[in-house]
Amino acid sequence: GPLPLPQSEYTAVISDTSGNFLFVAADGRVFDRFGALMDQGDLVMAANGDVTQGGLIFPRPAAANKYEALFIRDTPYSAPVVQASWASIDMALNGGLGGVTNHTIFGQSFTEKLTGTPHANGTDYWAVMHEHGTNVFRTYLIDQDGLDTIPINSNAGSSHTTVYAPCFSDMNFRGEMKISYAGDRLALCNTNNGCSDPIGAIVPSIVQLFLFNDATGLVSYWLDLPGHRYSYGVEFSQDGSKLYVSGADSVVHYVDQYDLSTGDTSTIAASRYRVFGVPYSTINSNRPSAMELAPDGRIYIGNQASSRDAILHPDLPGDQCDYAEAFFPLSHPHHFTYHWNQLKRYHDSEFRRDDVGLGAELKAPSFAIWPNPATSSIRLRLSENITAPRVRMHDNTGRLLSEVSGQAALSGTLDVSGLASGMYTVSLLDGSMVISQVRLVVQ
Repeated sequence: GPLPLPQSEYTAVISDTSGNFLFVAADGRVFDRFGALMDQGDLVMAANGDVTQGGLIFPRPAAANKYEALFIRDTPYSAPVVQASWASIDMALNGGLGGVTNHTIFGQSFTEKLTGTPHANGTDYWAVMHEHGTNVFRTYLIDQDGLDTIPINSNAGSSHTTVYAPCFSDMNFRGEMKISYAGDRLALCNTNNGCSDPIGAIVPSIVQLFLFNDATGLVSYWLDLPGHRYSYGVEFSQDGSKLYVSGADSVVHYVDQYDLSTGDTSTIAASRYRVFGVPYSTINSNRPSAMELAPDGRIYIGNQASSRDAILHPDLPGDQCDYAEAFFPLSHPHHFTYHWNQLKRYHDSEFRRDDVGLGAELKAPSFAIWPNPATSSIRLRLSENITAPRVRMHDNTGRLLSEVSGQAALSGTLDVSGLASGMYTVSLLDGSMVISQVRLVVQ
């Protein structure tokens, strides 16, 4: 159920390797799994919650039950100074609810970008931030001693300054920065608006790709992706072959896909494909914004039209990625656009599908259905190496309800409109051998 937490633009959460929820980092503070302010959590920097990627949690290497939480805090936009704070959390304290053992403000003059990835040494982690007013990336090492507050600096790409907007604006602070699942690429965008008239304020955004060296922490420029406006969200697909960018102009709100698989900069720039677009009405109407790759392999997108959208198969090209608008309707407008920040992977655990999914690693699933939950029909996607495909649906008593085979199974749909709300099992067989099973929710 919902926790009594601050309504922050960003919220970082973490679980243990068994999937048990541990704690929340939000609004520059730390809360236990019941939503109570963690012991000494009030010592963490009180923050403006209107920060794109304002919190991120790392496990401390070689230290059981210990974690590091990083925060970004905005001061007023008329005199922007974005500060960074670091808190250490020991989950062995307070009967397993945890406590904050250290809090330090370690830097300022940042934008609102904060991301991270595992170190190539298989033990440590990198936290990556970006300076405001320059083109400098600051990369921080997190090892068994916690956060090293002396950064590794890289000059790469465009400077993040107010010259990209026609008036003084805080929007050059805003927009996401992400590292790919493999830890070898980095993407970012800057929104670059902020004048009184949103239409008149929309000017070209910075959308750029970089190479990240997960052994050294260094960032190097790769290419520009021009022609975007009001871009707030970027995200890589799990296999790293696709990049998604959200944006808006006076004509359309959109999400575009780029194919990175060739590695050729000209081919990548030319591969831009619109997977979602709706006519522009106002800047805060039906606008896709923040994106996040989730453990189920989907990318979830905050949408100003009161929902979480989803890209169901982000590794696939063009329309095959299956952009699902309003995949999760929401009731509270504060959460429509905002960012939920996390590492894509950890040294001690990989992303895996949840209990409703396959129970297998995400890469190259043999069987997928969508949407899930479903109301009228589901679509099927099967691995191409199955020679005699059959798909069966059973209710929770084990009764067979339907079956399709052959070509119908390879590229077909199943009608669920007549089924009662509840849980069902959809099974994939190759001949008589069961290959995979998916739990389907009908509502």
